[in-house]
Amino acid sequence: MNDILNFDDEWFDDKHFSIIQDWVEKHYNEFMQSEYFSNLDEISKENSRFILNVFFDYCYSYFLISPDNIRTDMMEEIMLDLFPRKVSADKETFETFEPTMISFLLWCQERGLISNVGDICNIIKLLSTKMIERSQDSSAWGVAKSFFYGGSPTMDSENLDIKNLLPIRRDTPKIGRNDPCSCGSGKKYKKCCGG
Repeated sequence: MNDILNFDDEWFDDKHFSIIQDWVEKHYNEFMQSEYFSNLDEISKENSRFILNVFFDYCYSYFLISPDNIRTDMMEEIMLDLFPRKVSADKETFETFEPTMISFLLWCQERGLISNVGDICNIIKLLSTKMIERSQDSSAWGVAKSFFYGGSPTMDSENLDIKNLLPIRRDTPKIGRNDPCSCGSGKKYKKCCGG
């Protein structure tokens, strides 16, 4: 790839993450001027920036992969786990994933930015329907997405006792370790009831 650092990180690096975000933004603006973008339907065009940003953010955040190193073996986790579990969006947005990603990847390959995208595009086509189904299945959602949509996979809201979630408040001041014990023994609290 001719315009991005070739890095091989073992740990997440904010600088490299920022470089990837800048790369996506720069090339997205160029992509918008292309025939690949103009051939997308209006809904895909509206969602394309969001889809691409999330996808490349996940590539680096979860796999430490820069755009020029996308691999087919990571696509299943991104499409069938991360997107359905974490992305709070309507079904229509998930339906734009396939055309948006394929158009952008083919555009990148034509420009020499990403190579060998054929296998990745095939995986996207293969997994797209299942990703859309999982995105609508609340049992596949993470906690944050569940709360966003008004529920939780881990808590039964009908039987939830809100008092158990509130911080405990003391009616009396806390007894210090070196204060006289409240039982009246005359000893320090740490040597009496606090021991």
